[in-house]
Amino acid sequence: MSPDAICCGQSPYTANHRTAETFRAFQPVLLSNTTRGKGGRKAMPFAQQGNDIVMGTFGIEEHTWYAVRTLHCKEQAAADYFTRLGMDCFIPMLNREVMGAGHKPVVRQVPAIHNLLFVRYDDKVSRLSDLCRACPVPSWLVRLPGLSVPSPISGREMSEFRAVCDPSYRGTLYVTAALAEAKPGQPVRVVHGHFAGLRGKLVRHKGRYYVVIVLSTVGVMVHIPRWYCEAAGEYKNP
Repeated sequence: MSPDAICCGQSPYTANHRTAETFRAFQPVLLSNTTRGKGGRKAMPFAQQGNDIVMGTFGIEEHTWYAVRTLHCKEQAAADYFTRLGMDCFIPMLNREVMGAGHKPVVRQVPAIHNLLFVRYDDKVSRLSDLCRACPVPSWLVRLPGLSVPSPISGREMSEFRAVCDPSYRGTLYVTAALAEAKPGQPVRVVHGHFAGLRGKLVRHKGRYYVVIVLSTVGVMVHIPRWYCEAAGEYKNP
């Protein structure tokens, strides 16, 4: 696997043009983006939803999040440790088809990145560093290049990131932040569809258009038709 391509979704946007119902819930984070029942269901604009994405337990703006690295395939064990301490965690997930009992294919949720999780912590970051060192599996706070201390993530940034990481949306690519930032593109705002209100960089990748957002060391490329977007002011990565 290329070091730049972490993992990806399974099918394009057009194959998953769904109602907002599929935003309702997924593990490990619960979302509820709908306003009506099926048949009259309507999605609220992404940036204006008065629900769990923006206002819920995980997304209140005054909360602060940090990216935490751990060993390969140990992200759930690390999340279990922080959860036992009463802290909220988020692991980006995706749906993947695997062989189940009787050699029948089943769809299961698996981590999109096998050594990364996000932890909500509103106290001193030095205390969180101590908790990382005490974790049963080696874990440490992510420091961005050129910075001597971990970079905090706002609740708003985390809310948007969690929304575009919905594992039921099958038009997403996970790449490194370096690759995402290196791709040439245009700052845009999504004005149509379930991601209306999302800001990012519109790029072209393998003949398709994606809106890119970057958080910590991760770049998320969401397949959104370019005619769903309009030009926006300068986009600044968190």
